[in-house]
Amino acid sequence: MRKHIIIAGAPRSGKSTIASLIAKKYGYQHISMDSIIAGIEKTFPELGINSDADIDVIENTKFISEKISKFIQSMIDSGEYDEQDYGMVIDVCELLPCDYVKNINPNYCEIYYFGTSSLTGFERFEELKKYDTDKDYTYYLDDTLNKKKCDDIVRLSKYNEEECKKYGFLYFETSGDRENLFKWFINNIENIYPIENIKTPLDILIYLNYNIVYGWLDINDNKHISSMKDFRRLYRTSTLDEILKYKMGVCAEQVLLIKMLLDKLNIESKMFCTRIYEDESFNDLDSNEHMHCFILYYMNDKVYQIEHPNFFEVGIKEFNSEDEAIEKINEYYVNMSGGYPRPVTQYLELPPHVSFKELNIYMNNLEEHKINNNALNN
Repeated sequence: MRKHIIIAGAPRSGKSTIASLIAKKYGYQHISMDSIIAGIEKTFPELGINSDADIDVIENTKFISEKISKFIQSMIDSGEYDEQDYGMVIDVCELLPCDYVKNINPNYCEIYYFGTSSLTGFERFEELKKYDTDKDYTYYLDDTLNKKKCDDIVRLSKYNEEECKKYGFLYFETSGDRENLFKWFINNIENIYPIENIKTPLDILIYLNYNIVYGWLDINDNKHISSMKDFRRLYRTSTLDEILKYKMGVCAEQVLLIKMLLDKLNIESKMFCTRIYEDESFNDLDSNEHMHCFILYYMNDKVYQIEHPNFFEVGIKEFNSEDEAIEKINEYYVNMSGGYPRPVTQYLELPPHVSFKELNIYMNNLEEHKINNNALNN
């Protein structure tokens, strides 16, 4: 479990109940983001945030989510909980997976989605009538409005479920035996997605999202999470056993782990490194890291990339060929580097316990991958 937990999803899917159970059992502070959003709506109408706006529910959620995701990250960045043994458990409706990926640092936060996507709008309305109490705001609304809200709830649930598949987040259906689901979730959240669950490439991405953070061990075996300070001076590569033990790795280690997991599924894969070239005499230990490792796998005459270490690009991407994949991935990092050319090399192993300089020399000694432009044009 990370410092902060977000329970997201459609209204009336059990978010507040789950969040309060987590707070009670594990000592987190429960924050109701929906209450904060209500306060923002009334106090700062110029922001245009209105949960009940008379527009399409998906479009309205997109509008609010983009702003609220940044707000939540600012709450995390405040440092309010840095010296505490506990963090926040936030329940929120208007937070979409795409904005979580774009604006919230997952090294200190994990997210779970809940919804009722398996029901029709009418079935959701019938369930609402069955369980509504005078403590629920829908209890005081007329049936016509509640039926519309239930249609919206189902639509938003379905949308979230599909987005969770895209980014590798867990989605829980709460239209069945909700009590037992919640009990299971609370008892298993500390190991919510063990490695034994992995049966597909998507399972690998889900496993990484809930078990591996971006971090590194230094030459003194100290852990560094989400910080590259002194990386070139102190970094040393980790073994697979260390990655699994400490549940962290930079791109090189995470690619090594993904490679091992794909091998277990008997799926062909290759590891690559893109970087700004530095010769063996480089000694700029204060420079930013210019290297990124990535992995491609091959299924059904297609090429795929599992990206996890770069959490702004988390997901599984599909390409028509290996050359197309390498060109597009490398182009992204060339643009990030201000246009500096970046050679790409395939590597077969990650040397254990070597420094950044030694790793750079190792990559320099490998043959540069040449893209077949004729194949791309065809």
